[in-house]
Amino acid sequence: MRLWKNRSKGTARVAVGPLCVFTYDVLDIGDIFVGAVHRYEVELLNRGEIEAEYRLTPPTSEFGRKFTFEPSAGVLSVGQVQLVTVTFSSDVLGDFAESFDWQIIGSSTSLSLDFRGRRSEERRVGKECRSRW
Repeated sequence: MRLWKNRSKGTARVAVGPLCVFTYDVLDIGDIFVGAVHRYEVELLNRGEIEAEYRLTPPTSEFGRKFTFEPSAGVLSVGQVQLVTVTFSSDVLGDFAESFDWQIIGSSTSLSLDFRGRRSEERRVGKECRSRW
């Protein structure tokens, strides 16, 4: 955050730096099926007063690497919204909770996007599931 002072008028204005938010902090995706490809879409918004450069911090857990994000980095102009597509497929049964950190260049805080759910046995209806959040 920066403080700008108008010397001719003697007023001060606080300028907000890069400020990005996801439309959701936590996505509980419920039951997902082993072997199926799941796709989700979330929006990343720049609510700051300057452009914002963002970048996914690569996941380090074995399960976190089963998720892909497109785009995983970019630049948002003021007020711009970026649709981020998340693709996920698992070959393991059980509950999961995965957190993904996003770095906002020039911001003192990072963003987090969390996914929770349960991996169940594959159903025979199809191989792809899509959701928009």
